[in-house]
Amino acid sequence: MNAFDVAWWGIAGTGGLYLLFYFMPYAQYYLPGSNLALSIALCLLVMLPLYALYASLASAMPRAGGDYVYQSRILHPAIGFAFPFSWFTVVWVCVFVAFGGYVVAALGLTPIFLLLGSLYSNSQMVALASYLQSSSGTFLVSVVVAVLSLVITVYPMKWWVLAQRFVLFPFTLISNFVIIYLFASSNSFYFHKMFDFWSNRMGYPDLYERIVQSTTSIGYTVPSFSLRHTILLMAVLSIYTVSKTSPLPGAGILKV
Repeated sequence: MNAFDVAWWGIAGTGGLYLLFYFMPYAQYYLPGSNLALSIALCLLVMLPLYALYASLASAMPRAGGDYVYQSRILHPAIGFAFPFSWFTVVWVCVFVAFGGYVVAALGLTPIFLLLGSLYSNSQMVALASYLQSSSGTFLVSVVVAVLSLVITVYPMKWWVLAQRFVLFPFTLISNFVIIYLFASSNSFYFHKMFDFWSNRMGYPDLYERIVQSTTSIGYTVPSFSLRHTILLMAVLSIYTVSKTSPLPGAGILKV
């Protein structure tokens, strides 16, 4: 593993490339009026000391192990074992693996099969999309994600490095460039047109107009900018970044 692999591992592990798109719908729903771009910029300023701290620790102790190495040498071996182990068990396994299964099922597989089924009039794909949205379907996907995570963890590190370098890295960049291009090149008229196109294919004609009429009839207005919600969102992003950054066991690895 070279410096590029370590840097990419850190970026991917902290969600640096997909954080904006991942939090975009949830931020506007739970914290109306928040400015996501400003929250991310403020989060970067708040997190710079943490990044500097881990960069310093990794430079001073270039060994695999992350927090285990740092806390064992600076504080006590018992603390070095207890904190990373509990963090990995509770946060990574119980939260991120389970939530990762939900994300894969709800935001990944379900839209894919639903769109393909609607596009090609395939009822089996539509039924599969409906199953993946159910509790049993989401549980099954979560189990598969957990097993794959275990396999990746058990196998030698070089296989993960190769997959990261030649699969995750190029496909993540391509996906992000495509999303950015679509955001930059689209306008409200095009969005309206494509929204109605896909809603018609799924059996919901003129859905865009009906949504606008429904929201207008109940007096909905676009929320104005809220500094309070922007700061609250910054706090959420900071906690998310800390949870994805601090336990990285590969911090300090420069070669395998």
